[in-house]
Amino acid sequence: MKSIIFSTLVLLSLVAAAQAPCSFKSDSIIVDTPNKKEFLDVMEVTIKNNYRFQFIKRGTKPFLKIIVRDDLGFGQAGPLMLLSSKKQIGIKDMTLIPIDKKTAYFVFELNPNYIATLKEYGLSSLVFRDLVEFIVPKTDSEKIKQVAGCFFDAVVPK
Repeated sequence: MKSIIFSTLVLLSLVAAAQAPCSFKSDSIIVDTPNKKEFLDVMEVTIKNNYRFQFIKRGTKPFLKIIVRDDLGFGQAGPLMLLSSKKQIGIKDMTLIPIDKKTAYFVFELNPNYIATLKEYGLSSLVFRDLVEFIVPKTDSEKIKQVAGCFFDAVVPK
């Protein structure tokens, strides 16, 4: 009897772990006002160099917060380009907002076309101020693609 219960619990934990990237979690997140955290629904993926992509649902508006660990120009402003294998997403004026000496973030509202691009093509690199580039490995691009697909299904009206 104990082995059946144990087997069932292991199976359920594996199923839950497999679904984790496609489920929202509630987290305290800063979106548009530094030092003002809100409890919002988020789907998150961590990639190379401990970069994090947070797909955020704030009411009916979707946002993407990219937390970086390399100094791509902390505190500076300029264009941000998200490149995929086939398309690009350009944000004309972004500021890389410092969190501490080693971490900063970008955050911007995602329109449905941006989410669809990430869902379809993933992400191959980030280019900030046309000066610094962060290359996203193929395996991490696939992770971003998967979470963007889940986020798309959850927030884009059909």
